[in-house]
Amino acid sequence: MGFTPTPTHYKLVFTQPEFAGLEVTVRAMSVLETLDFDDLRFSEVKTAADLRAKQEGIGHTLAGVIVGWNIETDGSPWKADYDSLLRLENPMVEALTTAWLATVSGSPVAAPLEEAVPPELGELGELAMTVNG
Repeated sequence: MGFTPTPTHYKLVFTQPEFAGLEVTVRAMSVLETLDFDDLRFSEVKTAADLRAKQEGIGHTLAGVIVGWNIETDGSPWKADYDSLLRLENPMVEALTTAWLATVSGSPVAAPLEEAVPPELGELGELAMTVNG
């Protein structure tokens, strides 16, 4: 009988007034995904084309780890994918990316859901971690 690992999920909860009620759940990345992402994240940008490719790569990576979110328009839920991510306004994507990168980097900002969130989060919003969902 084999062992089947249970995926680790992180729940990002935002406290900025403009994102009140926004909930996003992401999964942990594999070691290979993390290595590939770090290559992309720390790659050198020399041209506008390099910058666009880097931003698109980060967007695709983020979209690939989103398990779900509660974004909707007129009661219709948005699919949690790259195309929907592109339709969001920049401030929301920036807040989402900041919270996600704090989780990916293992930042002390990521706390178990039942623990208090550090006050230094300030403008970045709250980040709470829920293991296994």
